[in-house]
Amino acid sequence: MMIYKSPKELELIEKVTPVVSSLNYELRDISMRSGQPLVIRVTIDIKDRSRGVTLDDCYEVHRVLDPLFDVWDPLQRAYTLEISSPGERAPLRLQSHFEEAIGQEIEFKTREAIKMEQSPTAAPRKNWKGKLVGVQADASKILLEDSVGTHVIDASLVEEARWLRNWTTKDSEKDSEKER
Repeated sequence: MMIYKSPKELELIEKVTPVVSSLNYELRDISMRSGQPLVIRVTIDIKDRSRGVTLDDCYEVHRVLDPLFDVWDPLQRAYTLEISSPGERAPLRLQSHFEEAIGQEIEFKTREAIKMEQSPTAAPRKNWKGKLVGVQADASKILLEDSVGTHVIDASLVEEARWLRNWTTKDSEKDSEKER
């Protein structure tokens, strides 16, 4: 499973992944945002999740990627290269990202409005938020639970997804485990 990406984003993901990996980081996402100039945002994470991404980590990745982007010249127009941590709203792009977020709150947008089977009178919707219950083994479906019920969403329709990390819960669970 992979969230929908434009052909240019896919091209950049293919080029950037081995570079970021060689620096011992994980490429979490690449997104392009229109504007003057266009922004290319590269989101990185620590491979083993032993700590959060720091400003120094972002600087290190930028220092290596910036000259490569100059050579690749991916857009033949002005752009700003940003290196970012995943933060509290971490992008979910790969099946492994979704699996890591099972049991947690996520939000996502679909490319087209989807009718909710549990509530036939409700208007179809594109914006979803709830607890990620699971991901099918073949990565074709996402199971989301919200106040209406459990929804089975075709993963190919997901345009953008984010994990709404709850650092407080995560920290208190770690503290509980230490006390045992």
